[in-house]
Amino acid sequence: RVDVRKPYIDGGTTMVPIRVISEAFGAKVEWDEEQKSIRIVHGNNNVKLTIGKGSMVIDGLEESLPARPRLMEGTTMVPLRLISETFSARVDYNSKTQEITVTIPFMNYDSRFKYISKGKIGDSFYGWSVLFPEGCTVVKKDSSGKSILVRNLDKGYYYYIYNIRAGAVRNEADLLEELLGYVEDEKVVSKEITEQGGRKWGAIVLEKENEVYEYRAALKEGRIYQIHFYTPRKEQLINPGENHEYRKVIDSFNVDYSGNIEDTRDINEIREGLYTYYDEKYGWSIDLPPTLNLDIRKKNSSIEIIDERGEDEGVRCGVEFYSVGPSETLDTYADAKLQELYEDINREYIKNLTMEGFEVDGIPARRLEYRVNMGDSDYVFYDLYIVSGKFKYNIYLYGKAELFNTENAELYNRILGSFTPIQGKKAGRIEDTELMLKGRTDTYENPSYSWNMSYPVSWDIKESENGNPVTVTDRSGLIEVYVSAARDISEALVRRRMQERIDTLAQLEEFTLEGMESVVEKGLPMTRYACGYVLDHLKYHYTAYIFSVGNRVFGIHFTAADVVNTEANREKLDKLWESMSFETD
Repeated sequence: RVDVRKPYIDGGTTMVPIRVISEAFGAKVEWDEEQKSIRIVHGNNNVKLTIGKGSMVIDGLEESLPARPRLMEGTTMVPLRLISETFSARVDYNSKTQEITVTIPFMNYDSRFKYISKGKIGDSFYGWSVLFPEGCTVVKKDSSGKSILVRNLDKGYYYYIYNIRAGAVRNEADLLEELLGYVEDEKVVSKEITEQGGRKWGAIVLEKENEVYEYRAALKEGRIYQIHFYTPRKEQLINPGENHEYRKVIDSFNVDYSGNIEDTRDINEIREGLYTYYDEKYGWSIDLPPTLNLDIRKKNSSIEIIDERGEDEGVRCGVEFYSVGPSETLDTYADAKLQELYEDINREYIKNLTMEGFEVDGIPARRLEYRVNMGDSDYVFYDLYIVSGKFKYNIYLYGKAELFNTENAELYNRILGSFTPIQGKKAGRIEDTELMLKGRTDTYENPSYSWNMSYPVSWDIKESENGNPVTVTDRSGLIEVYVSAARDISEALVRRRMQERIDTLAQLEEFTLEGMESVVEKGLPMTRYACGYVLDHLKYHYTAYIFSVGNRVFGIHFTAADVVNTEANREKLDKLWESMSFETD
């Protein structure tokens, strides 16, 4: 709560000082002297207004103001309405004391939709609507439109609406099975197929102690639309009567809303086929198509967003960002990323590579485009490199080549061009850990079978409970080192099993036996096997060593796809093999 004294009236509109109110509630306020504009960032809201201009921009949408912002003795005065829009706050004005009290409710809500005066909400992009009774609050809404959570704190209920691709769900019976898949330890009170609004629905009712859940789902144009309703008051949902609010909410859910209905607030945020993905932790944003909606935070400074349609129909988008290094520029950053590509991917597989200038909201950038053959499919990659302020960014898109036709390519360039970097001081220093750890190794020790090795710290290692076998893989999953060991077994038996494996590989396409010979390495007599083959349209190189140390027999297996057969990766494998040490009994 903050009390603001000294407002004034401008043509019937109450004007208040924006900075003192904004900062009191933890908002970030930035003044642009050149443009005479002010930007306020609070929660999910991003508001920009300009001195003397009769409109403001909220989350990219321009809205008119009842009075123009003014600069008075160094203080920006704005219409009181702006406070409500920015903070979703309640505003009380005492005309006698000329005191304005601004109060933000202490509750969890999505501030974009805190105050909804209409009796229904709907999404015109996906075409659903539902009652929104008094006391309801939007707790959270996914910007892509796939989900929304509404809660009524006074009456204790909430409902969750979301939609997903139908996949294998083809009919109402499948819908019931889909809904029953959500059941954990609740009791199934009823399950049925109902008809409502000319459409068939799957419906189930669950109980758990005094809690009741009712789930409904319908099919429409290859998607499943669901409402999950919950109340902790069983008596109010079970046989509540036709006119009860709970029953009205559930029965009101429909999938035939197209927008422009007076009593319904359209909460669709998709504009021209894109929605804005906003990273709440750091404050950057990017516009994406609604199918790109499954996000995975790989680490604090890296997010990948996956297309719900899967690899065959959709692309992936990712954003990586780190603090700029000493003397690092856009050119040096782009050159370093290109060198990383050549270290990761065999140059023979990289086609149509181009690096060109690009611009993102006036910020110079570099756009890298290339194609890589991955067996039965070519993949196209777009990488955008930006150095802005304290941070450097890599925004990337990739997918099967057939998804990068002219129309889609224009869309993907719109996506890249929509990126908005981190604003202000939202993040401290973010180190590029992969760069810092480049060339570094970790040591693995296996006490069960008395051996150890060093492997690249960026690779993954897995071992079974008893320490055997052990598998090391690179980030792509196309390089694997597999170590197995056994005690009190003859080496001849292991070699026979190895020959059986070679015979199995020989059934694959383009198999070539490159060698099977006795060698001495690490001061130990070994049998070395080497071959090549094609699996799932990818060419692989395979090398294995079989040898004994005391009463233990080891099998060391190296597998690498030719597409990642680079000098840098070969050096990593050579060093890993050189680092392996086997203690004698």
